[in-house]
Amino acid sequence: MDIHPKQVECIVNTLKKNLSNVDEIVKEYDSELDIIPLPTPNDKENAIGVDGSRMSVRCVGGVIYQISGVSIEGHPDGKIKKWSEFKIINDFRTTTSREKIRTQMEILENRIALLSQQGNDTILMDGSLSNALIKPYSTPKLFNFKDHDESSKNKNEKRLLEITLNFLEVLDEFWLEFESEWKNEKLILPENSILSSDWKTLVKKRVLTKEEYTKTETFLEWVEYLHSLDLLLTKNLCYIAKSFYTNTIVNDDWTTDRMLAERLISTGYIPIEYGSSKKYWSGVSNIISSIDGYLENYKKAKKDINIIKPCYIRFSDQSPVYLLESNHDLNKTIPILMKYCENIGYPTVLITAHNQTKITSKEFNKKIRLILNQLTPK
Repeated sequence: MDIHPKQVECIVNTLKKNLSNVDEIVKEYDSELDIIPLPTPNDKENAIGVDGSRMSVRCVGGVIYQISGVSIEGHPDGKIKKWSEFKIINDFRTTTSREKIRTQMEILENRIALLSQQGNDTILMDGSLSNALIKPYSTPKLFNFKDHDESSKNKNEKRLLEITLNFLEVLDEFWLEFESEWKNEKLILPENSILSSDWKTLVKKRVLTKEEYTKTETFLEWVEYLHSLDLLLTKNLCYIAKSFYTNTIVNDDWTTDRMLAERLISTGYIPIEYGSSKKYWSGVSNIISSIDGYLENYKKAKKDINIIKPCYIRFSDQSPVYLLESNHDLNKTIPILMKYCENIGYPTVLITAHNQTKITSKEFNKKIRLILNQLTPK
């Protein structure tokens, strides 16, 4: 079907107008922004690249999925460490199951990063640290909505607080044992390392009852994610986002900083500050803030967004502009990355981690066929 000439004309005119507006914005900010040249690579310190992958299929009896996490040590003799799990969930709701699988993959990524990091190595991850901190959660269905009196509500809130505290204690015990066995190379990866999806263990350890678990599973999964992120925040972190839509420089509803950065930065970086501009940034949830002695690194980061040091960066004139976020000094972080970006424009340790963690359709479908064959009557 042909395009109507008037439609073509409308699109072309809109593009011309928008490009003209971008040119005006570039002229306005060109003299104001300080583009810092890329530093000399720091060859004395290393980074590890971490990435994760996931794949799923929806069947009549459930959602079967695989998650994996990989870390790559960024030195000549660096080891590649892998962690993969193959599982099933009973939740058939597309949005819920997709988010559940993603959260479990992110827990795996955070944990393999922690287990692989040595000394002061910078942990390099794909994505956004600020987005990791504002990950939303579902309110647990622990309330009896047939009974709206304040007494029942307070009782249920108190019970949810108890469950959360019990769960965090179990997570701490699990992680200390897990980390010790990993470092001593005695660890046999468990059948299910995501404790929030293991109701039998949680009931056995008296975290909660089976009935309570059905109403709080998704919430506990979010708490487990926070637990892994809280431990990660004690390390030197650097996240690189390929896609971003931040507006910390340009005050315009129809454009983003990326359009400006792409036009201004040939190579180098522009440090920015989020301040109050980061959308959806809010304080700590009431349940988490009520618990003393747990998730303190997460709470601190949520209360002060300036813990995150962001910048727009282009590593080479052939690469796009990225959003880089670190919890460490950019003047120390960027030189470490530079030795992995020479002639490529993107850290090689992240490229290798991505290639190593990728779950292929061929590999995944082979496992699915093996399972389905078990269902076929002989």
